[in-house]
Amino acid sequence: MTFALAMVTARVAFVGTDRLYSGVDSMKSFAATKMARLETADGHGFITYAGAGARSGSKPFEVSEWIEGVLRGANRTLDQTLREIAAAAEEQGFDKHAPGHTFGYVGFIDGKARVEINGSMLVLLIRRPSDGDGVEDR
Repeated sequence: MTFALAMVTARVAFVGTDRLYSGVDSMKSFAATKMARLETADGHGFITYAGAGARSGSKPFEVSEWIEGVLRGANRTLDQTLREIAAAAEEQGFDKHAPGHTFGYVGFIDGKARVEINGSMLVLLIRRPSDGDGVEDR
């Protein structure tokens, strides 16, 4: 099970994660990087992930390197970037090896704090209370 802690204030975004795989005996000694810096056309922040790296019977999989390959340096908005990552994860069958995967984003879009959680079973957009809505499920 992955542990990821993310928080954002008006000026600071912070992410901390564990580094170990669980549930796949062949990967118990492999330490993975479960977060990456993400810069988009409209913002910057961090992306974290859980359930995306475990591959039963396969060599260890660095999701941060996979994300870099999926995006290939293209300059997209955050929404376009997260959709591209989600589509590639589905296309490549991330859920075949682990029941569900989740990508989280914490950072700033157009200067405003933003948190997003996107997974194979859930897409959740969380807005700061000053934006009005609170939580929106889409």
